[in-house]
Amino acid sequence: MSTDEKEEIIKIEENIFIPLNDGVELSARIWMPRDVAEKPVPAVLEFLPYRKRDKTTFRDEITHQHLALNGYVGVRVDMRGCGDSTGLPQDEYVEQEQVDAVQVIDWISMQPWCSGSVGMMGISWGGFNSLQVAACQPPALKAVISISFSDDRFQDDIHYKGGVMLMGNTSWAAYMDAITSLPPDPVFSPSWKEKWKRRLDAIPTFAKTWMSHPTKDSYWKHASVCQDYSRIKAATFLICGYADGYTNTVERTLDNLNCPTRAIIGPWVHLYPHIAVPEPRWGFCTEAVKWFDKHLKGLELPEPPKLVTYVQENVPVPFPEHVEGKWIQNPSSIMKRFVVGANRKLRVMQEGGGGSGEGVLSFNTDTCWHQLAAFFFVGRNGLPMEQSPDDRRSVLFDTDDFTEETEFLGRPLVTLTVSSDKIYANIFLRLCVVNSSNQSRLISYTAYNLNLDESGEHMERLKSGVSKSVVVKFDYIGEKISVGSKLRLAIAGNYFPTFIPNAEPVNFQIDINRLQLEMPTLVSSEPYTNVIPAITKCKPLEYVMRKASSYAESASINETGCHEFQTKSYSGEKEFLAHSLVTEWRTEENTSMNPADPASATQNVTHELSW
Repeated sequence: MSTDEKEEIIKIEENIFIPLNDGVELSARIWMPRDVAEKPVPAVLEFLPYRKRDKTTFRDEITHQHLALNGYVGVRVDMRGCGDSTGLPQDEYVEQEQVDAVQVIDWISMQPWCSGSVGMMGISWGGFNSLQVAACQPPALKAVISISFSDDRFQDDIHYKGGVMLMGNTSWAAYMDAITSLPPDPVFSPSWKEKWKRRLDAIPTFAKTWMSHPTKDSYWKHASVCQDYSRIKAATFLICGYADGYTNTVERTLDNLNCPTRAIIGPWVHLYPHIAVPEPRWGFCTEAVKWFDKHLKGLELPEPPKLVTYVQENVPVPFPEHVEGKWIQNPSSIMKRFVVGANRKLRVMQEGGGGSGEGVLSFNTDTCWHQLAAFFFVGRNGLPMEQSPDDRRSVLFDTDDFTEETEFLGRPLVTLTVSSDKIYANIFLRLCVVNSSNQSRLISYTAYNLNLDESGEHMERLKSGVSKSVVVKFDYIGEKISVGSKLRLAIAGNYFPTFIPNAEPVNFQIDINRLQLEMPTLVSSEPYTNVIPAITKCKPLEYVMRKASSYAESASINETGCHEFQTKSYSGEKEFLAHSLVTEWRTEENTSMNPADPASATQNVTHELSW
């Protein structure tokens, strides 16, 4: 759609300040139909710390413009202390954030252009807070769309996984330091320099705070909607992708909500489905309008299936532009249990049977390294590579080659009886598919802090040599295993730099006869053919790339045996034609560790921003 055509149908308020009760003003960019003065319409809020003026403008312009063209007001608001809003920056998901959002929704509902009904949507932080705000039950909020979110901030976010701290915890802290350190735009804030200085002085110590809560305590329980799903009354639409870090939360949240719900799980990374990789994409903008038409406008529309998901098949390594597979609805899975037989072979457990392996297996903390997996990806950069090098550093349990095609959908489980010679120890697991060419591809990974109880709330020291039985959950998968391929369970004592390593070398023992792998085997489903094409007439805010973007990564082992991994990314230099802002962002992350001395692990993250 041309600029002239767009301006005939919608108008955009570049900056409106929304007053809060404590005097803080939140900056909003608003897209609306031109005739809202005569015909008020519902509004949809997206509430983020990520700077509407430049950082998220590419996607904002597409999604909110599409809403306005279809009879909604799109409201994109910078949180307090961020972007062009006043106030001071805060930690993640604090109570004040939810209080602010409720006040913003109340303000929106009372504007003359609003019909009184409000929706909320977002990805990542916006996916989290859409559910968190829904749990606050503001009267005007009738429907939400939550993408790439977590319902459990301790168990399923970028900070801890299986109770083990992710290195992404500190990478993310560095990112938040960078994004909150940027100034407001002088165009909207004549006293921008003074506001900026106050903002810089108030930036929270993100990493210190997150690292000081290594158990699921009240800090993490706050704003984790799993603590009380019943508080969510608004109609809730959930979306995620297998190449993201949040696949577990969709099914769990879907199963526990008692409001109108639907969900879609695709093959995507951490992006909106209409701009995500790999393909096939999904027409999120069209799907969002249909959801809000039903629940904000009250239109009579067919009831969508509760869950639509993609089952991937024959996925090559490295990760492709397009993943083959099929869309299904109304899936049903049962657990197929594998135990260990001779030669560490995983075999299907027979009725009343058990393992018949080699007894107790000992291994130490050799480090998986080069083929790492990050918690989430926002593009193809850094996706997991072929896994054979890390397989050689792990204890392996393989099935025989599959003699018939088998589909798995759900969360695999591993039951382990394990002991350690140290009082503190973590164990790391990967699940791979090995194809007929002997290429090993990662389909899921996890960790388990052996010092935590099942709830994650209590930590205790291990007793050297004393066994502990644990059930370890992998992430949600949707995979078709081809004839001639096999499953591989890989167990290691470190997985760096995905996770923080064990503090010292650890020797483990596993009771092979008690090891079990449970795979969620798809037994019934129906084809889903009503996939919405990822097509919209809306265009992103125009910009000129004055310098090209780039990404590079390298891994090496130096002369002392220290493993080193480096990533460098550059956003490119962008000039936004609408307001002439020029921005660029460089990030460099260096991690290193000598496997003989896990305490030698280091991480250095640098962000260089020009604005």
